[in-house]
Amino acid sequence: MTATVLIGKTRIRKGSIVKSTAPDWPLAGRPLKRDTEVRVAYRDAGYSKPGYRGEPDIKVPATVRWAGSGGYWRWTDATNTESVAELSSP
Repeated sequence: MTATVLIGKTRIRKGSIVKSTAPDWPLAGRPLKRDTEVRVAYRDAGYSKPGYRGEPDIKVPATVRWAGSGGYWRWTDATNTESVAELSSP
């Protein structure tokens, strides 16, 4: 798994499931109530690994990670994001 440093603003779409290292967040994550702009720390490229003894392959999607409130890390699937720079162009 490789991480790409992005350091830029990204918009996370409303309804996206966001996970966090904060102790009060559920392990399954929380859906966003509105579109949110964040400054991305890095993006994981995602990966696939073979299943065990004939089970299907395990696919881990690409994720976007940022520092949330209280200094806790937050992340979501990269398909839930759109670049702010792309949105501002005509």
